Amino acid sequence: MNARIYLFLLAAIGIIAASSPYLVVVDSTSMRYMVSGSQTTFMEETQAGLGSFVDSSGNEIGIIYSSDCDTWGDTGSGGVKLLQGLTADKAALHGAIDSMEETSNKPSVGSALTEAKSYLVSAGQKANIVLITYDMGDCGDIDPESVAAEIYDNGNGVGKVSVIGFMGAGGDGEKKAKAVATAGGGKYYHINAEGDAANALAGIPQLSGSAAASTSQGDGQTSGTSGESGSQGQGGICPSGFILLPLAALVFLRQRAG
Repeated sequence: MNARIYLFLLAAIGIIAASSPYLVVVDSTSMRYMVSGSQTTFMEETQAGLGSFVDSSGNEIGIIYSSDCDTWGDTGSGGVKLLQGLTADKAALHGAIDSMEETSNKPSVGSALTEAKSYLVSAGQKANIVLITYDMGDCGDIDPESVAAEIYDNGNGVGKVSVIGFMGAGGDGEKKAKAVATAGGGKYYHINAEGDAANALAGIPQLSGSAAASTSQGDGQTSGTSGESGSQGQGGICPSGFILLPLAALVFLRQRAG
């Protein structure tokens, strides 16, 4: 066994420990309203939270932007479109985030989730889908809860769906948002104040390791957890990693001794 094998083992560990990507779906409709107790609009809070998440994350991130009614299913154009494909390019992501604007059009939450699923299928990727929205409605006949269930497919689909909601606590909108998160195998986070969007994004669990097998839901607060590790590159090492890591250390020690 030589240094090449040692380097190979370290590379394998790095791949195993790599974090899952995030596909953020931003519904900009009705985001002109203010976060409670502040002069910050929902869109400004979303942009600040996403910007912070991009800066601190080592994950690939993509952004789908929903600004108007769209039932065509084309991620390249229309009211729902892919603003930025999955990438680790922070400059590109910040550019996409800065380009978003709040609108007062009809929401297309079901359509947006459908296009998120289509994008991941076409890209051959699995990802955490994070829906950020104020309104759980859809201008068409697409049920967001059903789409979330298809995305998760009891852990066999293209990912999980978590929801970060600006809607009033305890209302019908929040109940729908929680139902979507449950169907999607993810968590629900309620925005109470400035900074909550960043905290919520930081708490979205990874798809890797034990997080992929869990279907538990948060308690509706940004500080709520379900016993799963957070994001921001903390995906953890799967069981194979615990075999390769000691083996790499053994090779290293034998190289030093030789």
